[in-house]
Amino acid sequence: LLLGPAVLGWVPPSITGDLRPLLLLGLGLLLFELGSRVDLRWLRHNPMLIVSSVVESVLTFTATYVFLGWFDLSMGTRVAVAAIAVSTSPAVVMRIVAENNARGQMTERLMLMTALNSLYAILLLKISVGVMHLDRNAGLLQTIGHPTYIALGSLLLGAALAYAMHLTRFFHLKRESERFALVIAVVLLGTTAADRLGLSVPMALLCGGMMVRSLSQRLHLFPEHFGAAGALLVIILFTLTGVALDPRHLVAGGLMSIGLLLIRGLAKYVGAYVSAGYGGLVPKKAVWLGVALLPMSSLAVLQAHDVARLYADFGDDVLAIVLGAVLIMELLGPVATQIALRRSGEAMPSLGEREV
Repeated sequence: LLLGPAVLGWVPPSITGDLRPLLLLGLGLLLFELGSRVDLRWLRHNPMLIVSSVVESVLTFTATYVFLGWFDLSMGTRVAVAAIAVSTSPAVVMRIVAENNARGQMTERLMLMTALNSLYAILLLKISVGVMHLDRNAGLLQTIGHPTYIALGSLLLGAALAYAMHLTRFFHLKRESERFALVIAVVLLGTTAADRLGLSVPMALLCGGMMVRSLSQRLHLFPEHFGAAGALLVIILFTLTGVALDPRHLVAGGLMSIGLLLIRGLAKYVGAYVSAGYGGLVPKKAVWLGVALLPMSSLAVLQAHDVARLYADFGDDVLAIVLGAVLIMELLGPVATQIALRRSGEAMPSLGEREV
């Protein structure tokens, strides 16, 4: 953020466009691992987990949409921003969980709801694209066909990636380095194919990870902390996200960005707390689940820019509101998640900390 074009100007604005494939690859890798941690059998055994995530997401979407109705914004803009607000940053959650060696009931619920929230947000954003086409008096084929193509195409691509890993007998590979190399290859293939075909990279990789997990009950697809190559991609992902943010977005978004943060935070907290008990989460940990779900980061930035590329006038409002909010949550979100994990008692000290 400091080195980017908005402050010191040491890094040119073009770098975010030039390195966009690496940004997509880093985000895709995180989403693929997040999806691989979602056990669909768990959801079948405890369907109230789905209910819990839907309640929290619907409350967040509705509260955001109603709040934005106080401003002179089109329906498409309100739907798009509300959809993006539903998602919790998978990049922040995965890194904070890994760095704190977090384990436990709330941590598992946090990763599950992060994955489901991301999926809901992607689908809702595709609906907002249809609303946007409708506002522009586009034909019925474009209004319905475009979002349907993206959603179904991304789902099918994710299934193809999962089946490809199954055909390579991925789970029979003994060495972690071999498994990680194959994961990188599959994620790179999926990222390239989705981007080239105009599909949703996040949805394809997230669904692909979920389907891989459904083919096997192995818990760990990745070496601890992603290995050196994965760590490098994560560094690039967070750095490019910082460069893409501009403090002037907060000025442009103004009260809408700040209001979005407050309304979204309250809705996520209340929604997570009220619904957590239905899935069996103890009250002490339910109190902190909504706090852990607060981060907004690279996924929100990517979604906002994807919307902005469709229609300039429509996208400018979305960028101003969303990026202004992300600018704040990029800094406060990781702290909130770490505090929540530690206060819930699920953050485990590292070996070095235990020795001290």
